[in-house]
Amino acid sequence: MLKKIKVDSAAVKRAQRAAADIYVHSLRPALPSDPKASFVPKYGQMKNNLKVIQSGADIAVTFGDSFWWKFVDKGTPKITAKNFTRNTLKAAEGRMNSTMIKMIKKEMGI
Repeated sequence: MLKKIKVDSAAVKRAQRAAADIYVHSLRPALPSDPKASFVPKYGQMKNNLKVIQSGADIAVTFGDSFWWKFVDKGTPKITAKNFTRNTLKAAEGRMNSTMIKMIKKEMGI
């Protein structure tokens, strides 16, 4: 019979944050870049605005002021989708999961 497993919520947040950091590290080189785009001087490049934010229990990866990421990633009627967020997540998923499992096992003393 399985016993109830208790893991400190702070440990879970640390593990989630580590996974998000892995995702950002993997995503940054996959991001398209156009230094000549008219909005870059005002808003910056996607790779420079990419960051992990944590608010309470929520952890998110954001592109900051790079509002156009969604158009480039998902596509528009005039822009072919690049799918860099999904492709990078699929590629990094195993490393993210193993990192979280390792950190939580360590916290549990396993």
